[in-house]
Amino acid sequence: MDAPAQPALRTLHGRGVEIATGLRHLRAGVDAGEGRVLCVSGHGGVGLSALHDEIVEQSRRRGSHVAAGSSVDPRSADGNDERQSYSAPPYATLAAALWSPSGPLLTHEEFADLEHSHDRPVWLLDRLASAIGRRATHQPVLIAVDDVQWADQASLFALKTLPGQLRAVPVSWLITGRAGSPQLDEIASAAGHDVPLLHLAVGPLSNQAVADLAEERLRFQPSPTLTRMIRGAGGYAGLLVHLLDHVVEDAPVHALPTETGHEVLPDGFVSCLRARISADLDPMTVEVLLTGAVLGRFSLDDLSAVVELPPRRLVTAVEALVSHGYLKDDGRQLSFGLDLVRAGAYASVPESLRQLTHRDAIRHLTEHHRPLGEVAPHVCATALPGDREAVAVLQLAAAEERHVGQSLTLLRRARGLVDPADPLHGELTAEIIDGHCGASMFQQAVEEYAENVVNSPTALVAVAPAWWMFGRYDELVAEARQGVNAGLDSRTNARLSAIERAGLARTGQREPHVASTSADTVTQAWTSRAAGTGALLQGSPAEAASHFHRAARGLGAVVIEELHALLELDDQEGAEHWLDQQALDAHPGGPLDMQLELGRSMLRLSTGSLAEASSHAERCAAGAARLGQADVVLGARDVQARIALLRGDVRAAAALAATSDDVAGRAPAAAWTGLVPAMVLFLRGDTTAAAQRVQAVLTDRPFTLATVENLVVAHRIALSAGDHRLTATLSGIAVQHAKGTRTAAAVATYLAGLEANDPGAVTTADQALASSPRVLLRALIAGDLGRLLIRDGKRDEGVAALDRAWELYSSADATGAADMLRRSLRQVGVRRKRSGPQAQRATDGWDALTESEVRVALLVADGLSNREVAEALLVSPNTVATHLRAVYTKLGVGKRIQLARLVMDRP
Repeated sequence: MDAPAQPALRTLHGRGVEIATGLRHLRAGVDAGEGRVLCVSGHGGVGLSALHDEIVEQSRRRGSHVAAGSSVDPRSADGNDERQSYSAPPYATLAAALWSPSGPLLTHEEFADLEHSHDRPVWLLDRLASAIGRRATHQPVLIAVDDVQWADQASLFALKTLPGQLRAVPVSWLITGRAGSPQLDEIASAAGHDVPLLHLAVGPLSNQAVADLAEERLRFQPSPTLTRMIRGAGGYAGLLVHLLDHVVEDAPVHALPTETGHEVLPDGFVSCLRARISADLDPMTVEVLLTGAVLGRFSLDDLSAVVELPPRRLVTAVEALVSHGYLKDDGRQLSFGLDLVRAGAYASVPESLRQLTHRDAIRHLTEHHRPLGEVAPHVCATALPGDREAVAVLQLAAAEERHVGQSLTLLRRARGLVDPADPLHGELTAEIIDGHCGASMFQQAVEEYAENVVNSPTALVAVAPAWWMFGRYDELVAEARQGVNAGLDSRTNARLSAIERAGLARTGQREPHVASTSADTVTQAWTSRAAGTGALLQGSPAEAASHFHRAARGLGAVVIEELHALLELDDQEGAEHWLDQQALDAHPGGPLDMQLELGRSMLRLSTGSLAEASSHAERCAAGAARLGQADVVLGARDVQARIALLRGDVRAAAALAATSDDVAGRAPAAAWTGLVPAMVLFLRGDTTAAAQRVQAVLTDRPFTLATVENLVVAHRIALSAGDHRLTATLSGIAVQHAKGTRTAAAVATYLAGLEANDPGAVTTADQALASSPRVLLRALIAGDLGRLLIRDGKRDEGVAALDRAWELYSSADATGAADMLRRSLRQVGVRRKRSGPQAQRATDGWDALTESEVRVALLVADGLSNREVAEALLVSPNTVATHLRAVYTKLGVGKRIQLARLVMDRP
């Protein structure tokens, strides 16, 4: 597409690599005292002229004599229309460069000598080469020609011939033209035989360059709609600059969506685009383009039906639109190459003509039984409030639509046609919320419910997965119970009852599980969730995982408890796979993303990777706090506090525990928390208070003790406090869980051995867990075993066990726990090196990065995209994005180019 003429950019964003590469190539010729050819190509509008001018300017600053010019666009020469005949004089393009006002390459005498020799081209080029060569003996020369696709034939002949004639002197050539132009290809082919050639293919600006350019020219934060417009330019600098400049000029227009879904564009931009379209195309082709802008995506038959012309009459116009880059042809349908061009063309169509075209499109598409998704945009553009037939069409179209965003947009358009007091308004809102939850867009689901729902049980059922994700269990139980008591239809009642039971099970209110006989999928899913929670509490993680998996399928949403069950099964590989799979649907920085970060931190903690666990927990705590996910914040702080205790920083753990208590006041149903304060009290010697805290957790949040690590911590505290009743209760839970996994069975044996001071039982547990991935649990048991053996006089065996525990803690960077083992060893005359701060990972800089983060940083710095990095490392793109965010934070950068510079400067 021939984009509008490009105003000069204040800063050339996103072209650093191309400029540096091109200048290196040209400089190599200067250093070697020989010629070079640099060809630069790209589609119209990507900023070729700006790139050309920047290379010219930098070459001039580096000491070259620059002769630069441009071919004349025949469409704009002397104000002529492109459909009129225009032929440039011979050598016009070359002359524009050689006699450019900024630095003419020939003297007046040399010019006079050549002026009347255009009919003797060989003699002229020999004389011209001699004159340029003489100049190059005193100063390197760069001859730059822009828009070579419009060059006259004589200039083309010269540009193919002269580089070879001047190859032995420092005369370089910069030739810029449209991608695919035969003129540029001919020059490159001819010159490449004799002179070192570099061909740079320039594409649209990167997303980061677009953002930088927008920030520079706007100087205010663009609205979401304006951001969509900016993206709609597709990285084409010419279009983008015109849009941004007109947004600034037409300041009141900050881009609001219209009823049809098209954007309100600045009037100046629309006028500019329309003028350029009219200059590019004949009236018939302009009409086809504007009709296509209303249709959006269409076939030639669709276009023919709407404009009421046979397809053969439209072929020439369509071919012209494709060749200019306005339309793309995939062989089946036509669509616009750039969203912004379509929006601008649409805005230039008079409203009455738009409505008529939309209605013609509806008639044609319905008569030919086309999918409702194709009809829906035209229905949106023409429907009036209260049009229930239009609402029904949009609902059906949304159900057929595979793209979640498009489906939700259709449902919102349908809801916009319905009076808020109409029950149908609530039903549509429930569908929208359900769509958000199905796409793991839980934050949006909660907001949708808060903004649009008044006493709608259907919407409550839809929003329940989102409230669950935010830990709003008590609120969910209360609302579901209120709905059940309101005397609703049987299906809604069954769903609300199942939600209530799941919430009661999660909050430990011990309501007996009632099997569901309902055939309703949603009811079965919530029943499965309740059953899974019960199974996990009863120590049957395999059964729990199965229930949670069924619940996830039935709800069409992530059930995070499935990860908890996998962790209890010691299925670390399955847990990693589960996290990667869910990350594919997680929105970066969203509620599910934070839940997954918490899961990663728990997984890394259990396997002794404290540095990675800390990194995930830190990001999780910050993101969940921003989203208001109090239960997730608590979980992240729990991980952070446990790491602090393992590293011997009781004060930091106490501070985290204190803030956790504050958050817990707002999220009483939080899981995976509550034991850290007890652990802090225990380490400070107040075992009675610590045991009381354990009892409170057992009473109020039994789900917390569904993990073997938490159960072990609670039991050790109760045993140390001499609380025999609490110890017996916890031992009973351990025995109940023993049937679930080998780890749980070993833990039950271990706890029984501690109670009985029986090193034999603890030895059995220690041996059973010898190959377990739970490094910290193995270290804890080995340490207790060592103390018991030494107490029984088996010093050598005890020292060996303590040594093994010390090594496990040291390898995990658990410096505090390792030092406690070091002291135990010293008491029996064995000295081990103290674990100091040097063993801890730095908090910022390169030393703070994990191995995974370093690998990602190096690949990104090499220019790979997130998806390419993911393919190289065999992980998901979301995992790469997570690592990259951590890299940015630890290195104090915010852009890929800044990261690349750091990598280059890295010692």
